[in-house]
Amino acid sequence: MKKILCLLLCLILLLFTGCLDSVPLGKRAVVRTVGLDYENGEYTAALQLYGQSDSPGGPEIITAKGDTLAGLFSNAAIQQGKQLFLGNLRLILFGASLSAEGIEDVLGFLNEYHQISPATQTAVVLGKAGELMKPEEDKSLPGELLDTLSNAQQGGRAPLCRLMDLIPEQADHAAPVLALAEGPAAIAAGSVIFSEGKVESYLDPEATRGLCWLQGEIGGAVLETKSPVSAAVTRKVSHKISPEAAACFIQLYVSSSLWEGPQDTGLYPAIAREQERMIQQEIEAFLDRTLRQGLDPFDWGSRMGQANLAEAQYQLSVQCQIEEQGAAS
Repeated sequence: MKKILCLLLCLILLLFTGCLDSVPLGKRAVVRTVGLDYENGEYTAALQLYGQSDSPGGPEIITAKGDTLAGLFSNAAIQQGKQLFLGNLRLILFGASLSAEGIEDVLGFLNEYHQISPATQTAVVLGKAGELMKPEEDKSLPGELLDTLSNAQQGGRAPLCRLMDLIPEQADHAAPVLALAEGPAAIAAGSVIFSEGKVESYLDPEATRGLCWLQGEIGGAVLETKSPVSAAVTRKVSHKISPEAAACFIQLYVSSSLWEGPQDTGLYPAIAREQERMIQQEIEAFLDRTLRQGLDPFDWGSRMGQANLAEAQYQLSVQCQIEEQGAAS
């Protein structure tokens, strides 16, 4: 009886093997990163593929064009002679011209594309996304872009921005900015604020770190002071934000470990006060370029009951403490 049941089960399982088309891995082009640009009424894209290279140690980058995004990906597949697979896509880059034009339609397409995870990271490029991924022939490719973003996020130089964060119906949201530097290398170059799919404000690195302090996700930022000269690494960042009808009260607590500086612990309070002034300046820079301009990346307006965030009052308190000497682990 058991043998008969096992045979029936095997037969049933065989019926399900034909429910989905199976594509051999060798006939798939697995996409890791996509850089999108828009110019002269046409989309262009650079696509970085997994496990394939034009030269030893280098990823293969293919380019494609199309009047629509669907046509673009179709053209890329035809050009490659393989079926594109975007289920492992890790990063989407938007070129500056596309971001300025508005990415609402692009977001709609990407969010509807069943293979693309809504948790895929996104970033804006100063200039063309394709040039960051595939620079001129006399330049090498920049390093791993996701590593660049991860390190910048840890140091408070770039916010985390996923595809699902940019859905137009949601609140204003910040996205990191990347640029091509010498070396070659990609560097974090601030951030932008998207509102309904369009870039409304650019935040320089100082204002971007102010944004990251308020997000409370900095875990390894270097705090440098000039008087006295020191460098400390953040160990813990906590904040309490209380949006109310009349004002928004912001309290930030930062503990750090002294990495480089005076041996005299009596100077630690002076270093902590210098850190507080620096952090407060960075947060004020962020407030000046966002909430005081009516932009609301944290959706504080709904809790403050303020029709005009630019007229709201923001009361900021920063407290820093140096825990011990030595680099943080």
